[in-house]
Amino acid sequence: MTTTSATAVPAPAPDLYFDGQPADWTRLLAHVRIRFATHEQSFDTDSKRSGFLCSHFRGAALDWVAVYLAANTNALADFDGLVEAIQLTFGLDNSRERQMAIARLHGLRQSGDLLLFLAEFESLCITAGINADISKLALVQGKLEPYFANALATSCITYATWRALRTALVSVYASRPKVAGEPAAKKRKRATCGKCGKKGHTAGQCRSTN
Repeated sequence: MTTTSATAVPAPAPDLYFDGQPADWTRLLAHVRIRFATHEQSFDTDSKRSGFLCSHFRGAALDWVAVYLAANTNALADFDGLVEAIQLTFGLDNSRERQMAIARLHGLRQSGDLLLFLAEFESLCITAGINADISKLALVQGKLEPYFANALATSCITYATWRALRTALVSVYASRPKVAGEPAAKKRKRATCGKCGKKGHTAGQCRSTN
């Protein structure tokens, strides 16, 4: 009986690593993509590709990926999403338009209507080239108003896709209690009578004989 062993993944290059510097990232990404192309059987899953990439991390990059993996248990299963998150975090894309969109994304916070916030968030993601669900899910954290953030936390549901999270948010928005109308006394206080011109009542309530 003949047994076959799994194809060994090549060892990382000892003199090539990434610690947050743009020039090192360009070299490393080129290196790993060449390895993937020339060792297809060794890198037949996203997890293997992601693991090989991360094995070249040092310093700030290694610290970041440790936190990233702790917060996203399936992060290694999406190589493109991992690359996207790295480029976003370390500002590794030199496109001015994209950099401006990324800067606006970092500063974006919901301060009003949820639907307007979601529309702006998604528009900025498109401009910034952020397409991976895992990146959108990570980015939106901390940007929502407490009411919506608490509603998601209370549900205890983990959303694997941006579409699922967006649907949940819209559902919370639709069921949110409406703000009560202005008290009648306050309305009367602001009202101006169309008959006598005085404030505090309307023409239908006016007792003036003029």
